[in-house]
Amino acid sequence: MAPGSSLETHADPIQKITGLITEVGEGYLWLKPEDGSAARKLILRWKARFIPPKLPLEGDRVLIMYKDKEGGSVIYGMEYLSPSQGADPTAGSP
Repeated sequence: MAPGSSLETHADPIQKITGLITEVGEGYLWLKPEDGSAARKLILRWKARFIPPKLPLEGDRVLIMYKDKEGGSVIYGMEYLSPSQGADPTAGSP
């Protein structure tokens, strides 16, 4: 594809953010970033990769890989840095 084409100029890079999950809803979660910036709402999609494979819980400290899209910030991957206090580490595992 030629430089400057519409697909190349609109390709959003994957970004990373580390923080604490403060709320989990159907199709989204709220994250309080460690850098002290305002809480962010991120969109959960079925294709996101979870390491280890488990459902996110409030209180989990995570590293999230995401892209900003027209509909919001979409999660592409999540790495659990530390589970929420009292959480079963295998909860939500397939």
